[in-house]
Amino acid sequence: MEIIPLIVFIPILAAIGYFDFKKNIIPNKITYPAAVLAIVLNIAFSPMPATYIFAGGFASFVFGFVLGRAAAIGGGDLKLLILVGLMFGYPWFLAPLFGGFALGGLIMLAKWMAKKQKRDGEAVGIYLASSSIVVLAWLIFINVLG
Repeated sequence: MEIIPLIVFIPILAAIGYFDFKKNIIPNKITYPAAVLAIVLNIAFSPMPATYIFAGGFASFVFGFVLGRAAAIGGGDLKLLILVGLMFGYPWFLAPLFGGFALGGLIMLAKWMAKKQKRDGEAVGIYLASSSIVVLAWLIFINVLG
């Protein structure tokens, strides 16, 4: 993955994480244009075939749809999952996806055990956005050194 899309995606994910943390909402005004931007930048700059980009978005949608049916995530989280799938492509979207759910699960478990959290009601997007930023930073580091 080229460095230009990586650098562009970090502030987008930071904004999404901020909104989800502060207002418990992931704005469509950010996710929709970011999804189009992810497709355009990856096609223009990434050596990844376009089919992998769309496969990442579709696989993220399927994963999120299953979770959404179980009422584990909301609509904004589903759109963020699709965005992450389009940013990373298939199969690389799995790293931030599982990292985000593992991080969120651990934090929610710690809050629940400390009696500061009900079993539901936690924003998931902040954890997915955070893990995506960590993976992007790691990819930038690898590209700079590699």
